[in-house]
Amino acid sequence: MIKIKQLHSYLKEHGKFRRWLVVLVWFLTCGFLIINYGILNSNSGKIKETAINKFQTIPGNDVQNIKLTDRSYDPKQNRMIVKLELSEAADIKSEILPQYLKYKIATVNPEKTKTSVIPITNTKYVMVIDNLKSDFKAIQIKVADKAPQQISSKPDDPYVQFIIKDKKSIEKNHISTLSPEKFAVASINDEIKDDQKAIQKNLKKNKNLKEMNQVNDQKIEEEKLNRKYQVASQQKETDEDIENLETDKENNNTEIQKNKDKNSKKREEINLLKDKQSAIKSGSYKLPKILKQEQILVKK
Repeated sequence: MIKIKQLHSYLKEHGKFRRWLVVLVWFLTCGFLIINYGILNSNSGKIKETAINKFQTIPGNDVQNIKLTDRSYDPKQNRMIVKLELSEAADIKSEILPQYLKYKIATVNPEKTKTSVIPITNTKYVMVIDNLKSDFKAIQIKVADKAPQQISSKPDDPYVQFIIKDKKSIEKNHISTLSPEKFAVASINDEIKDDQKAIQKNLKKNKNLKEMNQVNDQKIEEEKLNRKYQVASQQKETDEDIENLETDKENNNTEIQKNKDKNSKKREEINLLKDKQSAIKSGSYKLPKILKQEQILVKK
């Protein structure tokens, strides 16, 4: 206590020294802040951002790829919405099921994020990342296929990574404020509406194709009728025209069947989506959570 009083008396008597000490402390503080700010920005600058809508290979899986389709961030809510999409599998047996997809989250700055994963369908996924503070520099999302059949050929690093950098272009002020569960129900509802629109579109296509076939039938009948009064060379051309019209009909019928199959699949998907909605509402279906938070290590 005596030494503190002596120091105070010394500074009081030596005003010039006191002023220089204040200036020195100010410069040291500013220098420290500038250096640390520079390190953070240089580190985040070394991280390469993932392109939108570009499929990437999932290590250990040569059947389906995955891509980042959208990302948006609301700095007021500290919430980010990320959309991922898998490519269609050749058959249902080789399709990656939602329960086998595993995730990791990492950030440049220390964050305590809360992340929920919403499997809209088996190929469309939405991630709701909360508590992500503004000026987060960058966030890394890693996804792996941990299906049992992949274990024997497990790669050293089974994760494919997506990097999203903090920038103005991803900031939006209309991100949903709903809880992850309510957001999931709303997102699934949007998917149901999209499927219903696709069904109506296919029905309209089939209607047009059937009308085209009716016109082709009329043309074929006319060609057959006219053929009776044609010479051999004309009949040959008429036969070719009839054959082309028949081929058009076959192609149209093939397309009609494809659209019918698509609609059957869409109707089945709608029923499954409605079941998932009900399960989320009742609490029997739990959204996958990512609680473990890591930090991105940037090489200098």
